[in-house]
Amino acid sequence: MKRRKLFFAALLGFLFLPVAVILASEVVLFTGEASDITDGSAILNGFVSDMGDNDQAMFWFEWGPTSQYGNSSLEETISGPCAQYENTIGLQPGKDYHYRAVVETDNGIFYGQDQVFTTISESSDYLAMAQEDSGYLRVESLPASEVSAIDAILNGSVLELGPDENLVWFEWGTDPINYNFSTLRAPMNDEGFFNEHVFGLLPGTEYHYRAVGQDSAGNIIYGRDVEFFTAGIDFGGTFEAGEDMFLPPDQAAYFVGPTEIDTGISNNIFTDYFIIPLFILILLIYLYFSGSIAGFADYLKTRFKNRLFAS
Repeated sequence: MKRRKLFFAALLGFLFLPVAVILASEVVLFTGEASDITDGSAILNGFVSDMGDNDQAMFWFEWGPTSQYGNSSLEETISGPCAQYENTIGLQPGKDYHYRAVVETDNGIFYGQDQVFTTISESSDYLAMAQEDSGYLRVESLPASEVSAIDAILNGSVLELGPDENLVWFEWGTDPINYNFSTLRAPMNDEGFFNEHVFGLLPGTEYHYRAVGQDSAGNIIYGRDVEFFTAGIDFGGTFEAGEDMFLPPDQAAYFVGPTEIDTGISNNIFTDYFIIPLFILILLIYLYFSGSIAGFADYLKTRFKNRLFAS
């Protein structure tokens, strides 16, 4: 019996020690959505919500035209949960870019998930006839802001006013071709920004919108299509890049979702699918070597015989 207990204790230590070491040393980080996107630059955002047992770490971003990246920002030393950002310049207009947050500690390198953003196009925001200083109304669609699970602010700009009265509005919805809804038309008497706060959105959903303008002659000008994704979780708060803060994993998922780590172990051991079958396997091994299965079988055998003879 003593040998069986020692064997079982050694087996438990062998199975769970590597998992315990990984969970104690891993860093929980997230890649946020890019912000302040222009035709040649963007701000990359990342968040570290748990440093594990690490006192310090190096933080940087990897970015490039594909998920192979190819470029890296300067490394920065961090010593606790925080938000990090990097202003990336020299990008090409109208191009897709990938990026992710990276943290390196003495225990290894940890990666946030891949994020994609598209720089603003130089020429797709207005009709070909609407050249600069042409006298035609020109509108531009800008990235959405303050996106939550159920609402967002749609942004646009009037680059040039047409003659007389001009109206502006947004078309938006889940269909990037026909759209589904339109905001109220509003007069625009000056060049500059305009926006509209839309409500009643579905959490975790992709939406599209475009700025629309109409001049006094009835000509309708369309901005480019812009997409955004509502959050899957709304914890009722806002976040500014550069603020030091701690984000529990369930709240950090509001921004980006789960972290991808090369170890294959997720950030939450209770959500790993291998835990339940592993527990059953260990339980069966324990019952076998402790003699509990044999004892239970003898108990059933005895009860069956007693009932058989009693009848």
